[in-house]
Amino acid sequence: MMKISQSNNPYINANTSLQENSSVQNNENRKELENNDSEKANTNDELSPEQKKQVEELKQIERKVEAHEQAHKSVGGQFAGSMSYSYTQGPDGRRYKTGGEVSISIPSDDDPQKLIAQLMQVKRAALAPSDPSPQDIKVAGMVDGKLQVARAKLREAYNQENRETEQESRLDLKL
Repeated sequence: MMKISQSNNPYINANTSLQENSSVQNNENRKELENNDSEKANTNDELSPEQKKQVEELKQIERKVEAHEQAHKSVGGQFAGSMSYSYTQGPDGRRYKTGGEVSISIPSDDDPQKLIAQLMQVKRAALAPSDPSPQDIKVAGMVDGKLQVARAKLREAYNQENRETEQESRLDLKL
């Protein structure tokens, strides 16, 4: 899921996340949790068939979350920050990634053409996963609104340039 918020600074911040039954862990605890996972994990032989099924579902969710967030990050390119995840503990004692987020910052720019290119990259990043969330789609729509404004500014600059060129041509013809 991707969220966009704009503050008074010259950056548009976008956060992507896929949330499923878990709380977000901060980056400082992430390494500790990952290190503890191997120590806490029980062997699959000690689990009931229901617990084994739950572990397989958590593994599948984890693969989807990782792919989803990696898609946002890869397409976000130079504007993408680090990925962070939220975890759910499985019956085997291991913590599985069940949600995540990638921050994306786009510098604002007075050059409408450059801004359009940056916004297009944000939109592609929002829609990059094979299964964009409703929030990802909402962000893409918000970016579309910003793109319309930037395109209008570009058209206005182009029209102004054409008017000036036309006036210069008329002056040359009068001579």
